[in-house]
Amino acid sequence: MTEPAHDGLNFVTFRADDKPERLDGWYEAQQRGFHQGRTSEELRQHFGEHLRADDVVLRGVWQDSPALGSGTIPVATYASYDKTLNTGNTGNTGSGLQRVRMISDVTVSPTHRRRGLLRTMMTVDLADAVEQGVPLAVLTASEGAIYGRFGFGPAIFEHALEVDTGPRFALRPFVDDGSVELLEPAEAWPAMAQIFARFHEQTRGSVERPQFYEPILTGAFNFEDGEDRKLRTAVHVDGSGTPDGYVAYRPNPRKDGPARSMSATWSRSRRRRTSGSGVSSPTSTSATASSGAEPPSTIPSCGPWSIPTG
Repeated sequence: MTEPAHDGLNFVTFRADDKPERLDGWYEAQQRGFHQGRTSEELRQHFGEHLRADDVVLRGVWQDSPALGSGTIPVATYASYDKTLNTGNTGNTGSGLQRVRMISDVTVSPTHRRRGLLRTMMTVDLADAVEQGVPLAVLTASEGAIYGRFGFGPAIFEHALEVDTGPRFALRPFVDDGSVELLEPAEAWPAMAQIFARFHEQTRGSVERPQFYEPILTGAFNFEDGEDRKLRTAVHVDGSGTPDGYVAYRPNPRKDGPARSMSATWSRSRRRRTSGSGVSSPTSTSATASSGAEPPSTIPSCGPWSIPTG
């Protein structure tokens, strides 16, 4: 592949095992771009597992001759990989799953903005997606207004809901021939993966999960402060013993006594058509059950996705 040319800058496209000497600098630039701390060996290990498992293509822009320093940290980063998105359009295949280009880890150093670095990396990657026959592209956006020029538009919105579980809280009567099992996150992972696979196959707007969901939802590593010792999981099984739902949550401490609250992330489908795309996407809803505790921490998630508008 011919790399773009900018005076004094070197555009590099690679996979994790192609140029290992570039990886550490790329990691640091990505962390710095999102105002996070410097990487650790453990973070680089888990990040690398994601890069390899999801066959991620990395792009970076390095200075040829920086005025100061070694120049090992690039001034821009970009990552992309292909998964599936459920469009609900089964056609002749019997499945609504379509290939989708997932874009992530986009950063440009404030010292090198307004030089077309993002546009160059994005244009080359989307052209590759077209060449590979990938019909859709999605991304998370910290600043959504940036991506409209590339054809992206909002796909889902996030809502917060707080439920007081004090003395007045009660559930309506219901019939359930199944049961709920409290499991350690690592024990629950096979059931969680099975449940999501079924959800993804059946739910319009669902995006296939990258590999890094496994360390997050098993509590092995949350990409913020290491092992997640507070994470708890519960799995619901139906009357036949088949897992059909789960929740991952963290108990929250009280200032005046033991923990009485928890934070949980769950989702329900609310259809919203994205202009020109013919795809409806679910609305992600974050629910918190609380009884006067301090504001809960949230479970890491990928956030809202965007898809091309035509």
